[in-house]
Amino acid sequence: MVRIRRANKFPPLLEIILGVFLLFLALDASRRTIGWSFTLIAIVTLLYARFGAYLPLLLGHKSYSLSRIVDATFLTMQGVYSSLVGVS
Repeated sequence: MVRIRRANKFPPLLEIILGVFLLFLALDASRRTIGWSFTLIAIVTLLYARFGAYLPLLLGHKSYSLSRIVDATFLTMQGVYSSLVGVS
């Protein structure tokens, strides 16, 4: 993963709080522009990433922490700032 800016592995608390705020803003923006269908898919995906350890057998996985979800969503080039932004 290519990080935008940071040498340490985990984001500090302020970046996590701002990342959660940006996550809610991105979900609200997608709800307003695309509709509830995409927003619900995104919410289910985020819940699956966070609570996947509680699902049975083949659906389950080692769940990701909130800091890792925020890091992957906003602080890397594979998240919100991916190549799709450059296309648009």
